[in-house]
Amino acid sequence: MKLVDLFAQRLKMDPSGPLITYYDTDTGERIELSATSLANWINKTANFLTDELMVDEGATIQLNLPLHWQSIVWLQAAWACGFAVDVETRSLHSVVITTQAQLPSSPADELVVLSLRPLGLPCDVELPPGALDFATSVRTHGDYFAGASLATDRLALVDGQGEFTDSDLVTAWTDTTRGDHERVLFCGTDFTATSIGQAWVATLINQGSLVLVSPSDQSQERLTDLARQEGTRAIIRG
Repeated sequence: MKLVDLFAQRLKMDPSGPLITYYDTDTGERIELSATSLANWINKTANFLTDELMVDEGATIQLNLPLHWQSIVWLQAAWACGFAVDVETRSLHSVVITTQAQLPSSPADELVVLSLRPLGLPCDVELPPGALDFATSVRTHGDYFAGASLATDRLALVDGQGEFTDSDLVTAWTDTTRGDHERVLFCGTDFTATSIGQAWVATLINQGSLVLVSPSDQSQERLTDLARQEGTRAIIRG
C-alpha cells in the first residue's frame, strides 16, 4: 500500500483522535494534532508546492529539517504531490525547505523557511531576499488537495543511506512487534530514513499514534514520565 493511502486510511478510521503529539521543553510547546488537523496542514502545503512553487510531479525537494511535527507535514505533502524528499543536508536542490536556524549559505531557486516556533508561527528573523516564510505563505492555500496518481515504485526518499521507493519504506518498516493502533513515544535528533521509518512510516502501517519529544528533553526520567502521561506502550530512541 502507498504511503498516501496509509495516511488516508488512518484519516478515515480515526479522524479526531490524537495522531501526533509533540513536546519541546525549550519553548514549552505541547501540540496535539488529529489526523484531520494534520491533513489540513498537509493539503495546504501540497497546494503551496504545486500552485505557488509550481514544482513538477516527479521532482525531488530537499528537506533540511529536524524531526518535528512540521517535518512530517512536509513529508506527507511531498508524497501526496508525487515528489521525492531528499534529507541529505549536503545536497542542494532547486527547492529547499529549511529552518530559520539553518539558512543555507548558497541560495536555492526556491527557499522556504520554517520558524519551528510554537503553533507554526512565522519566522522572527530576517530572511534572505526571495525566501518565503512558510507560515505566512501557506495560509492562503486551499484545505483540499486532489492529489496525483502515484505508483508504489516511485522514488519517495533519499538520504545518505540510499534511495527508497514507497514500497521499500513500507517493507522496511512493517513492524510486527508493534501492536495495531499502538501509541508510541519517539525521541531523536536527525531527520533520516531511519528516524522517518521508525517514527512515522511504522506508525502509519500499524495505524497507531505518535508522541514526538524534542532532542533537548530526552532524559530517561522525563521520557518515562511523558510515556505514562500520554499512555504510550513503548519508548523508541532514534
